[in-house]
Formats: sequence, structure tokens, C-alpha cells
Amino acid sequence: MTMSGGAIRSDVLDPGAGDSGAISIGAGSLALSSGALIDTGVHQDNATANGGLLSISAGDVTLASGSRLVTSSDGDGSSGNSGGLAVTAGDFVMTGGSLIDGTTVGNGTGGKFVFNVGNLSLSEGARIEVSTLFDTGGIPGTGRGGDLVVNASGTVDISGPGSGLFSIATGYGDGGTVRVAARDILLSSGAQINASALDQFFLGNDLGQTGSVELRALSSIRLDGASISTVRTLNVTTPSASAGGGDIDIRAGDLFSLRGSRISASVTDNLGGGGDITIDPTFVILQNSQILAQAFGGVGGDISITAQYFITDQASVIDASSQFNRSGSVQITTPNADAAKDLGVLPAAYVDLSALIRESCASRVARGTGNSFVGVGRGALPEAPRALAYSDYGYAKAPAGALAVRLPGCAL
Repeated sequence: MTMSGGAIRSDVLDPGAGDSGAISIGAGSLALSSGALIDTGVHQDNATANGGLLSISAGDVTLASGSRLVTSSDGDGSSGNSGGLAVTAGDFVMTGGSLIDGTTVGNGTGGKFVFNVGNLSLSEGARIEVSTLFDTGGIPGTGRGGDLVVNASGTVDISGPGSGLFSIATGYGDGGTVRVAARDILLSSGAQINASALDQFFLGNDLGQTGSVELRALSSIRLDGASISTVRTLNVTTPSASAGGGDIDIRAGDLFSLRGSRISASVTDNLGGGGDITIDPTFVILQNSQILAQAFGGVGGDISITAQYFITDQASVIDASSQFNRSGSVQITTPNADAAKDLGVLPAAYVDLSALIRESCASRVARGTGNSFVGVGRGALPEAPRALAYSDYGYAKAPAGALAVRLPGCAL
């Protein structure tokens, strides 16, 4: 099934209407491009209707060039819930600023998105979002952000600025949870997984609670110039001991690697404590990266790293401090904590390749070090019947008919 532009809609545009209808798509493949839209959301002010469920089952799914799947409840003053999304597919690919939107603006709850796929790929600013937002009048809702669940048998690959998975709380409602399970999880070049609480309109401590992030990988989790955040940022500082950073739980069978990346569950203002960060793979490698559970007036969060091998450079930071309160704990459990001391940068001339390359026979002969095999005749021994007859020849040049033997690596 292919859509280039156009729309399939079962949404609500009338405040007195009932709930949005469900849309179910089953196809060998589904490809949306040029701003194509599939919509089961609620888009009317003061609506009480709920968004409908969007179900997709296909071999492969591609969203490109601004295409959208929408189940959001985004009418001002609405109280209905956003619709849900259920996807079953082989490869699920999003590019070109495409969007899957289950946000809630009013008092309803954000939709739950569940992806059961082989591989998930997001790039070029593609987003999956179940956040809570303000309405057009600047009024925050109380609805909770939705949950986002990705189960991939292969790889989850998110790359590029603006690309990512988001369940951000900007209103009174709490953020949701982002859960990702795959064989490998890769984030690069500005990609994000973000379940933060961001005070954009001076709500202070009325801002909803931060969400949480859980990552599970059978093999590896690698971040290269990317971030995972459950940060709480306030524009108004008033005493509150309850609002803190969200928790981040990361577990991998083999490798957890950060390169120029950040994991943060910090609180930048108020008395809330930093969130807790748990990391449990076999190998941990940190290069010019940060793992932060900091706090401002509250207690710093707890950072727990359990690994067989822990390798970090001097530019990396692990910090659970608090600016005006007690710091949290940083616990690194590894039997090979000093593995990094045995590592070093290899010199540019570590191996002399010229010494490993076999010289030609001609160059060795020119230096007078070439090998040779010279036939000098049979002497006094009689020739056997029907045997080859050899002519004697000198050292410098073998005459025609002389016996020649090919030596390894030499051309005759």
C-alpha cells in the first residue's frame, strides 16, 4: 500500500461528536510520503471524545518526507484521551521529518504506542512523540504523557538532530515511560531518547513529574554524539521535595558505549532530587562523555554501574553531586576496574609494513642477495634412456634448454 500525499482519517472535528473511530491496516508493505496522513486523533476545542486506535500490520513500513501517523488529542480545553498505536512489522523506517504523534494538550492521557518490529530506524529529524503540551492559549493540561514501547528483534537505529523517542512533560501532567528492547540499540549524531519535564511557561513545581527510560539490549547499546534524558528543568524555584529527575535503567548483554554523549537524570532547579541511573552490561566504555544525576537544592541521584570491564578516559564525567544538598552515590562494581591503565594510543609507525612485503626476485638480484639454482650437468653419470639432455651453462646466464626451478614468490 502506497500513499503519496492524501489522508486516511477517522478523527474528531466536532465538539459534540463521539469518539474517533479505529483504523486497521494490513498490507504486505506500507509506504507514506509527501506529507501523507493517517489520523485517529481529536482536534476540536473542548472536546470530550477519545482518540481511536490505529493498528498497522505489514511486512515493512516506511514514512518519508513529512508523513504522519496521528492519534493525538490536541484541542484546547479537551478532556479526551489520545488514541493508541499498535504496529507489527518487519522493518519500520522513518525519514525526512516524518512524525508519529500521540501527544495530549488538554486533560486527557496520552496514547500508548507499541511497536513489535524486526528493525526500527529513525533519521533526518523523524520523531515518535507521546508528550504533554500547552494549548494555543498557553494553558497547560493535566493529562499524563503516553507510554512508548519498542520491541525489536534486530536493531533500533536513531540518528540525526531532532530524531528520537519523546515523552516530555510540559504541563501539569506527568511524563510517560519510554521502553526499548532490541538486539542492538544505536543512537548517533544528535539523536535523543527523552522523557524529561521542561518548564517552558513558568509552572514551577506544578510542572508534572519526569518520565523514565528503560533500555534492554541482547548485545550492545551505543551512543555516538547522542543523549538519553530524564532531566527536570524549572523556570521558577519554590520549595518542593517531591519533584525530581526520572530514572534511567540500561542493561546490555555485551557492550554499553558512550562517545561524545550524555546520560542525564539531573534536576536543574528546586529541591527535587536527581533521578537514579542503573547501567549493567559486560563492557562499559566511556569516551568524552557524561553520566549525570545531579541536583540543585535536593539530593543527588544514585548512579550504579555493574560491568566486567569498565574503561573510561580522562575527559569523561560521572557525577551525582548536589549544589546545595547531599550528593548522591556513585557505585562502580567491576573486577577489572583498572583495565583502562593498560590501554594506550598506538604510535603512527607501530608496524613497518615495508618489512612485511615480499620483495620481487628482480630487486633482490639487483642487490646481489637473490636466490639461484644452477644446473651444471651430470658429470660422469650416464644419462638414462629417454631422459632430458641438459646443456652446461655458466653462472651469469643459463642457455636455452637449461633446467629452471621456480622459487616461492619469484617469477621466471
